[in-house]
Amino acid sequence: MVAMEERVSRLEGAYEQVDRRLGRIGEEIRDLRSDVNSRIEGVEGRIEGVNSRIEGVNSRIEGVEGRIEGLRGEMNGRMDETNRAIEGLRAEMNVQIEGLRAEMNVQIEGLRAEMNVQIEGLRTEMNGQIEGLRTEMNGQIEGLRDEVNKRMGGLEARLNAILISVIVVGGGVVGSLVTLILRTT
Repeated sequence: MVAMEERVSRLEGAYEQVDRRLGRIGEEIRDLRSDVNSRIEGVEGRIEGVNSRIEGVNSRIEGVEGRIEGLRGEMNGRMDETNRAIEGLRAEMNVQIEGLRAEMNVQIEGLRAEMNVQIEGLRTEMNGQIEGLRTEMNGQIEGLRDEVNKRMGGLEARLNAILISVIVVGGGVVGSLVTLILRTT
């Protein structure tokens, strides 16, 4: 904000100087007019010189204007060229992005298929192991059942032997009760 005020202040000072100079120039022109009026013969030659200078300045101005127009045209041409280049790059980038997207999708699908195969292989392997363990456990359970049945048979035989000896030894009523119990079981 201070820089802006400083610039405005400088511009105002410059305008004041220009006004003063223009005022002085105006006074000098008035003096020249009165001098010109008094010296008409000398003024005609000077007027021709001034006219030729004005024509020179005008031709220079026209030259500068032509250069400005040329530069404008060149700048517009370069802007158009730049815009076309940007559009071309944008289109190229879009093609590359779409290519990368398609490539990534293919890789993802490949990985997904590979993972599904591995998962299915693990599932099959785990099911096989589970089935093997189940078969092994059933075999062990049957073995234990057979062993328990053998031991039960051995215990039953011993119990029968003990009962028979009780019957023989104890005789009568107790023996009859044990015989009844054994027959009912």
